[in-house]
Amino acid sequence: MRRTVDRVEAAVRWVGLLAVSASIALAVVLGVHVDRQAAARADRLAATEVQVDAVVTAPSQDLLTGPGSRAGRAPVRWTAPDGSTHRDDVTTQVSARPGDVVTVWVLRDTGVLAPAPPATPPMALGVIAAGTAAVAAAGVVGLAWSCSSAHLSRRRDHDWQQGWATVEPLWRARGD
Repeated sequence: MRRTVDRVEAAVRWVGLLAVSASIALAVVLGVHVDRQAAARADRLAATEVQVDAVVTAPSQDLLTGPGSRAGRAPVRWTAPDGSTHRDDVTTQVSARPGDVVTVWVLRDTGVLAPAPPATPPMALGVIAAGTAAVAAAGVVGLAWSCSSAHLSRRRDHDWQQGWATVEPLWRARGD
């Protein structure tokens, strides 16, 4: 004989199992989506921007960004892919001296400075997003299961006490 509370508990376990499976699938889909977007962005950057070597033309000035800061700003000169020469100030190590070579990103067609692409590789972003989604989903499912389990346990105890209250007087009468 199965009690209603046992059937509900079995249903909650099945729903939890399905939710965890769905969250894993969703995490994989999310990771692939983020990775594809990052790869597409990297492809766009590769089509429009290029790295070139620039020569520091004056000592770097400390940016004073915080204690122990190693960041500085220095004027540099570089030759663009089209052969034109450009000058601008860029962020460098505070120890940069004239004649040091630094790498800068420039627009392929004009040679003008462009922002550097993100340091985190696209695949890492996808893995981080997928992992975060999976952990969050597992946490929600675990919390839901824990709450429902506690409720069902209290319900089971209540049903047991009611059943015992009904049977106990009859049992004691026969035992006397």
